[in-house]
Amino acid sequence: GKPLDSIFNIIKEETRISVENPISRVIREGKVIELTNHTILIAKNGNKIPIADKYAPIKDEKGIIIGAVLIFRDITTRRKTENALKERMKELKAFYELSELMEEPDIALRTLMQKVVDMILKSMQYPEITCSIIKFRDQEFKTDNFRETKWVLKSDIKVMGELTGSFEIFYLKKKPDIDEGPFLKEERALLNALSERIGKIVERMESEQKLKASKETKYREAYNRAEFYKDLFTHDINHILQNINLGAELSEMHIGDLEKLKKYHGVIIDQVNRGAKLVSNIRKLSKLEEDEISIKQIEICSILEKSIDYIKNSYQDRNMSIEVDSISERLYVQANELLEDVFENILINAVKYNENPKVEIIIKVSREKKEEINYLKMEFIDNSIGIDEFRKKLIFQKGHIEGKGVHGLGVGLSLVKKITESYNGKIWVQDRVKGDHSKGSNFVLLLPEVS
Repeated sequence: GKPLDSIFNIIKEETRISVENPISRVIREGKVIELTNHTILIAKNGNKIPIADKYAPIKDEKGIIIGAVLIFRDITTRRKTENALKERMKELKAFYELSELMEEPDIALRTLMQKVVDMILKSMQYPEITCSIIKFRDQEFKTDNFRETKWVLKSDIKVMGELTGSFEIFYLKKKPDIDEGPFLKEERALLNALSERIGKIVERMESEQKLKASKETKYREAYNRAEFYKDLFTHDINHILQNINLGAELSEMHIGDLEKLKKYHGVIIDQVNRGAKLVSNIRKLSKLEEDEISIKQIEICSILEKSIDYIKNSYQDRNMSIEVDSISERLYVQANELLEDVFENILINAVKYNENPKVEIIIKVSREKKEEINYLKMEFIDNSIGIDEFRKKLIFQKGHIEGKGVHGLGVGLSLVKKITESYNGKIWVQDRVKGDHSKGSNFVLLLPEVS
């Protein structure tokens, strides 16, 4: 036969140093040996395969060792999952530490920049050979070991849309190429996200400085708006990050169970999508307040149909019936693409806060004249848990955030109200069955009609 080393060549994953022939160890020590999970098998074609392996001696009837048996399995999929989770945890930790920095009272911009530069090292694959630098306007903030090399990852820093600097990460030694040179795609995403966040932090800090230096009303309004968005974002994003962290921890606990890994991966993806929706809604609110979105003549029936399809696709596991009772198939109002957000938010709430086996929604579209204005009246009638009288007065308020243990409608209805008012429309909610909110809700929307 051939020497084992010639057909079973294994090395340590981190050092790439050859591992002692395990059969020799088994025969020498006379016991079962299980190598660490950080072992790489070099295949005949040169491919490197992570494996978990175990070796046991073979003895004759006299107890003399006459050979050994080798058992190993390919753990490539498990290793990819483990590595992905590790990178995700690094990202979460980086953002958590950045949030903690922002909690420091009166922290100077120079101090913040230097701490971010030092913080990023431990989020990289090879922190021991990593250095970084932030170039911001006419200043530089860098790690003690900083040295420029050809292995660099760079991201621009923009403040108010203007290029003001860059965030650069260098490896001091050559490492194997992965996604972007020696850097992971997750590291690229983290660097981009941190650079964007730095730009937003600078915007906020400079806005606060202007506020302190000026008594003009516009700065006070901008500050109050920023505070509202910060509080709203912090409230919701902390909950989202907690759920992502929980999903990651549970994944690590069940690293060998693919079914559970898929389940917890689904939790993480769902929370990421929820975070993206939150950011999108806040941006839309901000644009509405700054009058950046134009109004035009738009046909609402097609938009309503598109929103209904979206809801049905999003909640395929729910038994639901959505009926439309309209005076016409083509009706026009003065609005824009955000009208779709209005419809989706109302419909999502009707499904999300519904405990019945079957979700039932009826959308009635009619005409109504108020104060010499011709409106299209849209009623979204559902069989949800309903909204009590006290909360009817609160749910459309901009600063309203639900308390613990209460079904929250979040930024959604604040956005709905803001969009509707930008169309010179009106919105309110009433009971489906008058006097009994537990039978469901009726969200009434009035939009000026274009004939």
